Amino acid sequence: MKILNYKKLNSMEVKLIEEAKKIAKQSITGKKTFAGAVILGTKGGIYRGATIARTRAIGSTCSERMALDQLFFQIKNLTTFICEVYTG
Repeated sequence: MKILNYKKLNSMEVKLIEEAKKIAKQSITGKKTFAGAVILGTKGGIYRGATIARTRAIGSTCSERMALDQLFFQIKNLTTFICEVYTG
């Protein structure tokens, strides 16, 4: 994990961050915190996820896990893949 300077990001990275912010608005949470994640697959696929929070931690799902679930359901051969996760 590393900290990035927003001004040094390329156009695709900026697009992914903006998409993560957009998808974060679909979070289901009783709090005023929202999280969205976007994964860019090696073949250009974009996988999105938003947080689903319950009153207890059990049953809650983070946005990154939701995006990974999307990736796993849509890709048949998971022998190798590289992804970047953007959370907003």
